[in-house]
Amino acid sequence: MRTPREVLKGAKVLSYHRVSTVKQEGSLATQKKVVQAGLKNAGFNNKAEVFEEQASGTKLDREQMLAMIERALALRKQGKKVVIALRDMQRFSRNPYDLGILYKATPSVEESLWANDVPLVSLNENIVTGTRENPNSNGDLMGPLLINIGGQEVAIRTEQTKKAVKQAADDGIIAGTPVNLYFQEPLNPFREMLRM
Repeated sequence: MRTPREVLKGAKVLSYHRVSTVKQEGSLATQKKVVQAGLKNAGFNNKAEVFEEQASGTKLDREQMLAMIERALALRKQGKKVVIALRDMQRFSRNPYDLGILYKATPSVEESLWANDVPLVSLNENIVTGTRENPNSNGDLMGPLLINIGGQEVAIRTEQTKKAVKQAADDGIIAGTPVNLYFQEPLNPFREMLRM
């Protein structure tokens, strides 16, 4: 089983940071600090090349993600050992199918991170993904599993929110507006008070 310390030794590190929403914008800096601290704890004292963006973890066309993959592959063609560092596996993707596409088939199966021995290192979870050259059973099991769990949590939260918004609308409460105390009255006293 390969460890973060082992794969980081002598490697060129690219770190990827992602948030999904504008509300999370401030956490890009937090992710960066966590990754820097994790790299230092794993014995990596050089500076990582940073790629960061605000984008959904279930999209395959994230600009900085694709730029990072391209950069990693270019470095490998120069003969350099390359590692991609993440705070957690869900920064790379929130969908295990997308993980497979991004890691094993982008831009093609033969030109992918997996085929070119560029592992993903999740510093919070202490996971190193396997590559074609260096399989890693623990990372290959846990990485997609954690991504799937995170994706399911988001899907469940989204479903619950939609149900709650529908139930509220059925009760006369429209999302994003104050409670309408007189929703069934044709002449709404509150609205009339405001009008006068």
